[in-house]
Amino acid sequence: MSADRTALARISALVKALCSGHLFFGTPESTAVRLPLGSEPRESSPDCIFRSMVEGRAKVPRKVSETPGTMVIGDHRPVATHHLLVLPRAPILSVLSLEPTAEDVNLIEEMVEAGKQALRDLNAPGPESEWVLGFHVPPFTSVDHLHLHCIAGPLTWRGRLKFYFNRAFYASASAVLTRLQHLYAKTPELDGHSALSRV
Repeated sequence: MSADRTALARISALVKALCSGHLFFGTPESTAVRLPLGSEPRESSPDCIFRSMVEGRAKVPRKVSETPGTMVIGDHRPVATHHLLVLPRAPILSVLSLEPTAEDVNLIEEMVEAGKQALRDLNAPGPESEWVLGFHVPPFTSVDHLHLHCIAGPLTWRGRLKFYFNRAFYASASAVLTRLQHLYAKTPELDGHSALSRV
């Protein structure tokens, strides 16, 4: 998919959210159910700063931890006491690039666990059930490389705007993972790739 088609698809998603009322009345869980998985190109740009970091081509500020498939860094504009980003080492563009495959299910599981463990290691406040873990959905993504927000502690006004009032373009990690697992269980695979090109 070309950059122009990607931009048009993102504008279309925004218009649909506005017209449906989901922008104002949706939830992070209902957003995940509505995601058009596989609708964006798979690979992030080689020039993307997050991709450059995980590939060792750019300096990594605020690195917190690493796993074989992820890197955890501090957000450069935190919206809470603890605001981390989990970056996959795989060059994936966005949450809309995910497909119901074993590879993507395992990746999201690893990202979620890496984020939670990093918050635990930082002695993040509150019970884990109150931590905010999720993905922004294009066109409301700041960097075009998949990244998981992991937040603990009271949100600033900007955080409330980005994670609570931006309902149509924020999907909880648990709901995204549940949807991928459900679709993967129902989808036959062909040579390791999902038989569905659009979900």
